Amino acid sequence: ARVSFAVRARDASAEVAARTVADRTQEVLDLLSGSGIAPADIDAHRIDKEVVAENESAGFSAAARRPTTLRYEVSRSFSVLIRTVSVWPDLGTKLLQMANVESIESQFDCSDRKALEEALATDAARDAQHQAELLAAGFGERLGAVAAVSQSSFEHLSGRFLEGDMQTVSASAARAFYRKVSSAQVSVPDTIAFQESVNAIYRLEGASH
Repeated sequence: ARVSFAVRARDASAEVAARTVADRTQEVLDLLSGSGIAPADIDAHRIDKEVVAENESAGFSAAARRPTTLRYEVSRSFSVLIRTVSVWPDLGTKLLQMANVESIESQFDCSDRKALEEALATDAARDAQHQAELLAAGFGERLGAVAAVSQSSFEHLSGRFLEGDMQTVSASAARAFYRKVSSAQVSVPDTIAFQESVNAIYRLEGASH
């Protein structure tokens, strides 16, 4: 799993906000280490500081307004690779319970994704060829050589392209499972879905075009 989140603090004092983020960052690092996450799998990056102007209203009167308050917002972004996903429910719950930890999001993947993609691409190509053979047979034709393949749709290709020399193009179409984490659900999905799409254009044997 790949988990991303931010440690963020806002205060009228930039020093206080920065110190809060630093203290909370150390607590996060201690938690990750205690959960068996290796330092090499922790990417603590992008420290941001912004000045935020807050207009505070006093009651329901539009005329009665308090002076604009300037506050400093300091944040640090984290990206963590969790190699053993069974630790995520407990780790995720503890992150949710920590003050100043926000925007938690997790992405689940498989260590054998490359092999899955290759197998799915092969199956998709075979299925595309089978479907093309059925269509050709329905018109009394025989399927010839493949002229072009793509994992993107041919819907927007021009006629000129179809008449010219065709190139084979490919791109990864793996779909990993994304889940935003809420306090009501910190879990590992039972399954994640991968898919490969193949679009193919075949020549018909004996066809003039």
